[in-house]
Amino acid sequence: MKKTLKTMLVIAMLSIVIISMTACGKKEENNVDNKKEENRAESINETNKNNTAVVENNQTTTDDNNTTGNETKTTDISRGEWNGNQYVNEFANIKFNLPSGWSKYSDEQIAQVMNVGVELLNDDQKKLAELAQSMVIYGMVANDDTTKANVSVILEKPAIKITPESYATSLKQQLEAVSSIQYKVNETATAKVGAEEYTSLTSTASVSGVEIGQSYYIRAEGDYIITIIVTTTGEGQLDTILKCFE
Repeated sequence: MKKTLKTMLVIAMLSIVIISMTACGKKEENNVDNKKEENRAESINETNKNNTAVVENNQTTTDDNNTTGNETKTTDISRGEWNGNQYVNEFANIKFNLPSGWSKYSDEQIAQVMNVGVELLNDDQKKLAELAQSMVIYGMVANDDTTKANVSVILEKPAIKITPESYATSLKQQLEAVSSIQYKVNETATAKVGAEEYTSLTSTASVSGVEIGQSYYIRAEGDYIITIIVTTTGEGQLDTILKCFE
């Protein structure tokens, strides 16, 4: 059991790093694409400056309109809260009923995982919106006291606009690139968890002979990406855990 627990802690911490890298990786790809477009635009500009100017003006107007909409949306973010043994996050439209024999992380424990002061995790929407631009925010974490299976809800605002499908594809690539842990990652699919449809990505990881299942459920809410991560240690656990969402 100690070996299994240690393995799960390694995988859980690695998943945090990978989730953080996913949006960053898309940003780097976007920067490369932008550079190519800039070079191409310079060539076009030599022969067609007027048309280029029109395109740039239209793009600026579009960006300004998108920014206004984004600023309005950011005030809606929330980490959610526990009402007894039920986690409720109206922003993410998630309800999770804590199973018997499970424990929920306190804000102090979550702050320790995120390596931030607990005062940053209050439900001040403006502060949360700012924090979500620089790191992933844990809405909740809960785990089985016996098997150490766990569930976490993560919120983040990627640096660039990204679809759940693109996010999942990038996440798959990040997992497969890990050399310290042998991941077997399935193709992306769709799944309903609770009241919402998600892009899903399931994987198994082997560390020191211990096999752990890890499933990601991803969807977008405005400018934010919401991810549910379920880590399991045995057959049948995943379906049982997913039934706890309503």
